[in-house]
Amino acid sequence: MWAETLGYRESRLPYLKKFFAEVAKAAALTGAEALLDLGCGPGEVALEMAPYGASMTALDAEQPMLDELDRRAKAAGRHIKLVCAKVDEAPLDLGPFRLITIGMAHWFMHSSGTLERLERWLLPGGRVAICTHGNHLTNDWFVMFEKIRRKWARADLHRPKITKEEFFAGTSFELNRVIEVEAQRSLALKDLLRRAQGYSTSTPAALGETRTRQMLTEISSAMAPFFRDGPVTERFFNQAHLFRRRGDP
Repeated sequence: MWAETLGYRESRLPYLKKFFAEVAKAAALTGAEALLDLGCGPGEVALEMAPYGASMTALDAEQPMLDELDRRAKAAGRHIKLVCAKVDEAPLDLGPFRLITIGMAHWFMHSSGTLERLERWLLPGGRVAICTHGNHLTNDWFVMFEKIRRKWARADLHRPKITKEEFFAGTSFELNRVIEVEAQRSLALKDLLRRAQGYSTSTPAALGETRTRQMLTEISSAMAPFFRDGPVTERFFNQAHLFRRRGDP
C-alpha cells in the first residue's frame, strides 16, 4: 500500500538535517551506537540518522520500499541492514539498540507485539523517537487542500491516528522530551498536486485514473487563487517525541 506512494513522496514535507542533529543530541548518541528505524519506507529517517550511529537497521513490511532504500543507501555510500517484516512479527532478538525511530507511522504499527519488541530491543537508557512533520495552520490554503484531498481519499484505507502518548499507554515508557524545528520553503502548485498523490489513501493506484484526475482538477481549481502569483511560502515543522523507560536517566 505505502509502496504506491513512491514517485510522489518527494513532494511531501521534508525532514531537515538540523532536526536529526537535535534528535541525536537529545538521545546522547556518540556515533558508536546501534540504531533502528521502524516503518522505514524509502529511508527519509534512516538515511539521515545513520551517520549518528555505528550501524543502522531499517525495517519495513513492503519490499519495494526496502529496495528503494537500498538504492538510495548505495548511492549515498551508506550500509544499512534491511529487514522485511511487520514490526510485531519481526525477530525478538533483532536488537539491542540505543535509539529506535518511527517516522509518521506509529499508528499503523500499534499492537501488543510491537510494544513487546520495543521493550526487548531498546537498551537501558535508550530512547524511542517518534518523528513527524506538519504544516502550520497559518498556511491559509492548507485546510482547504486537506479537506478536498480527504474527500476523495479511500476511507477504507484510512487508519485512525493515535497520539504518541496513546501509543505507549499502559507501558513502562514515558515522554522524556519534545523537539521541534521550524522551517519554510517555496512550494509550487504542481508540487502540491503531486503531494496529494503521495498519501496511501489518495495515490493513483488507490483512486484509479478517473478519480485521481477529478481530485487533482478540484484541488487545482481551489488552489489557483493562492498560487496566482506563482509559488507560495510554506511554513512547516519537524517534531520528535522522545520516550524512555520510567526510571532511566
